[in-house]
Amino acid sequence: GALDNNGRITFHGRDMAALPLHPRLAHMILRGKTLGLGHTASCLAALLSEQSHALRSFTDLSQAVSSFKTKRGPKPEERVQATVAQIIRLASISTSESVHPDATGLLTALAYPDRIARRQSDNTYRLTSGRKAIWVQPDPLQAHEFLAIAELDGDTSGARIWRAAVLNRT
Repeated sequence: GALDNNGRITFHGRDMAALPLHPRLAHMILRGKTLGLGHTASCLAALLSEQSHALRSFTDLSQAVSSFKTKRGPKPEERVQATVAQIIRLASISTSESVHPDATGLLTALAYPDRIARRQSDNTYRLTSGRKAIWVQPDPLQAHEFLAIAELDGDTSGARIWRAAVLNRT
């Protein structure tokens, strides 16, 4: 939606360009904002764009986003928190919005629609792009039928999943 059929930038595209983020993440922020999930989208975008050390310990992105919500336990790095504040300011997101970790799958799917995946009978995942993906090692997310995958690598016959979030059908 950043360009129209004639290749001209749209209002959505201009708003995306105003954010210092990858276009996938900028789109997620703007769509998340319209859904009342702007704060959550900002936290997720900051974690993904910063490739923070905090994110490395999570395969489940909703757990990483939960770290912004908890009063106890490890907090996101100061740099990541500063990025969240910058995104919130630039995208004019209300600072009174709550963080909703349960929406992480939906938001990830908005940024990576080609990486929406469904578990197959052999416990692999088939992405909407047709690509096949597997978990690097056993993970609790393997129990879920649908995932939105933010980070994977490998070839088309067997990409490895590193970071994802549960995507509910509803």
